Amino acid sequence: MSPNLFNRLAAVLVVTTMFMTGADRPARAGEAEKLSMRYDLLVDGLQVFKLRYKVTMTPGRYNATAELDPTGFAGLFVKTRMDMASSGTLR
Repeated sequence: MSPNLFNRLAAVLVVTTMFMTGADRPARAGEAEKLSMRYDLLVDGLQVFKLRYKVTMTPGRYNATAELDPTGFAGLFVKTRMDMASSGTLR
């Protein structure tokens, strides 16, 4: 898998996961919302990637991290590991 395709796949997975789980909604006043997920991506029943996603949201701010690692058989051919982080303010 080319690095460019790998990067696009990772970005799509992170954004899709965030919106599917409601991580784009702000926390209630005074509360921090935390979300932690792990996905095993399978091809023909074999695990090829592991995706870990964490987000913390407080009123007005968010922090998100995602890690995508090749595992199993894919790990023999794909040597790329992706770590992503984002933080910012919510209006």
